[in-house]
Amino acid sequence: METAPSSRWTIDGTPSSAGGLLFLLPVLARLGYPAWVAAQPAWARPDLPRRVFAEVLARLSIAADDPAWLLTKLARPTLLPRHFVAPAAWHDQLATGTGPLRLGKGGASHILWDASARLPLGAWHGPCPRPLQAARRQAIPTAHSAADDILALATRAWLTACRRWLRRHAGIGIADLVRRPAELAVTPTHIDLFFTLAQADLRLRRPGLDLDPGWLPWFGRVVNFHYRPQRGP
Repeated sequence: METAPSSRWTIDGTPSSAGGLLFLLPVLARLGYPAWVAAQPAWARPDLPRRVFAEVLARLSIAADDPAWLLTKLARPTLLPRHFVAPAAWHDQLATGTGPLRLGKGGASHILWDASARLPLGAWHGPCPRPLQAARRQAIPTAHSAADDILALATRAWLTACRRWLRRHAGIGIADLVRRPAELAVTPTHIDLFFTLAQADLRLRRPGLDLDPGWLPWFGRVVNFHYRPQRGP
């Protein structure tokens, strides 16, 4: 993530059109990511927050030279987890749809979905993980086939969870959250985002998404949000 200042570097940072990307960090925290990754250390190296960032920037067609892409750089893990088990709270707090859970199967691969068949709650190759066995027995087959890439599936699961949390608790979508101008400054230890006072958004203020996260050990950086008066030309 380290980068040398470019010709566009300002006293505070580089202009970005995706200044709201890091507001997803407190959302991930609300969804239980810190405790989840601590309990499943095999998922620490894949670095799902940065993979979620990359997925969001790609879906929003953010320009390749936007500095927000610096927040997505990571090394591909040499060993991938063989199963994904979503936080147990998702079953009650995020699952939607009516009826039983859905189970997709393809060979030795399985995906457990919520009733809407849009939120992955688990995925595995081979034997079913113990935390999912009871839910699996209650699930019915779905047309969704199982996927071989559990890493991509887990990324999709966390992004879908973020989207649902934002709609329910902030009344905002991913695009409206992320697409907002800011200046981004990145160092080996800190990430600072600079907004104008006019950009204060009650949809973010009410759930506290624009409060300084500070040191995030599960993200490996100190993250700060700054609001300042509009500067002159």
